[in-house]
Amino acid sequence: MRELLYGREKLSVIPIDHLNVLDGLFVPEREAMRAELLAARGESSALAAQIDMVRRDHPGLAWWMDDLLAGRSDIAWTRKFDER
Repeated sequence: MRELLYGREKLSVIPIDHLNVLDGLFVPEREAMRAELLAARGESSALAAQIDMVRRDHPGLAWWMDDLLAGRSDIAWTRKFDER
């Protein structure tokens, strides 16, 4: 999470497989964060598939996916205010 929120690398270059360490209880958030990274990369077809999967498998995070589709990313917003 620290790398996503405060890392020096742009979101678009953070490897998605870095999220693989999040398992068990953290699977829903891991999948939502995968969508965040796909959105940052502009990978629209992969993002659409990821959003569909999150909504289907983790409906409690549908609000997060709605925000991404509306162009609102809490992670990107946090990074904007953490410029060094």
